[in-house]
Amino acid sequence: MFVVFGKSGSGKTTLMNRLQEFSDLGIVVGREYTTRPARYADDDAYHFVSNEEYQHLRLGGKVSAHFERVVDGDIWKYGVPVDALKPNYVVVTNPSACEQLRTVTDVNAIYLDIDTMDLFNRSLKRGDRLGDVCQRCSDDKNDFDRISAELVITAMPPEDVARKAADFVKEVLCREK
Repeated sequence: MFVVFGKSGSGKTTLMNRLQEFSDLGIVVGREYTTRPARYADDDAYHFVSNEEYQHLRLGGKVSAHFERVVDGDIWKYGVPVDALKPNYVVVTNPSACEQLRTVTDVNAIYLDIDTMDLFNRSLKRGDRLGDVCQRCSDDKNDFDRISAELVITAMPPEDVARKAADFVKEVLCREK
C-alpha cells in the first residue's frame, strides 16, 4: 500500500486528487475515518464519523492504524480502514499511523516536505484560523521529528509533485508484478 504524509498544509489532499487522474496506475484512493469536523461542506477527503461510530469501528476491527490530535480541547481521532490494506491503495495519514501500518503490511511512504513558512501561508490562504494553524504547526514539530519514507518530495509545483508520486507508484506496482 502507499501512504502519503506531510505537515498540515503540505498538499496531501491536492496530491490525492491529482493521483486519481492517473487511472492507468490502477490505484484506489482510500479515505481515513475521522471524528474531526469537515473544513468545508463538500470535504470528501475523509469518512467523517461521530465519536460513537469511530469507537464502534475500532472495536469491530475496521481500523488498522489510529492516532489522535487535540484541537481546542477536543480529541480528533483518525484511523486507516482495514480494507485499505491492499497493494494498490493510497491513503493519507501521519508518521505514527504509517509506522503502525508497517507492522501489518508492506508500506511505500511518500513524504511531502514543505518549508514551514510556505505551510503557514498555504493554511491561512485556504481559510484556516490563525490559532488552528499555530496549533497544527506546533503538533507537526512532534509528529515529524523522526520519519521514514521511501520517497521524499520537496517544494515544487503541485503538478510536478503529482507526476513524481505517480512515477513512484508506477515503479513500485510494476516491480511487484
